[in-house]
Amino acid sequence: MSLEGEYLAETGPSWVRDQIEEYESSGGKRANTCETRSAVIIVTMRGNKTGRSARSRSCASSHGGEYAIVASMGGAPKHPVWYPTT
Repeated sequence: MSLEGEYLAETGPSWVRDQIEEYESSGGKRANTCETRSAVIIVTMRGNKTGRSARSRSCASSHGGEYAIVASMGGAPKHPVWYPTT
């Protein structure tokens, strides 16, 4: 499914933005693994407050052929900004 509308640039660390740009510009041939060597998933979502489309990256992990996206910020004590709090 494609999200339309105004795009909100990645506001997290510059290395995340760089990885997303490298992944997308290469059609997924480069910058396609995480630090754990698992596959990268680029997630596009609609901003909770702005309503604008935003992208983030997550590391893929499957269980029984199913995937889940974990809002962990790499184990940080707070949720990432895209995590729905309401």
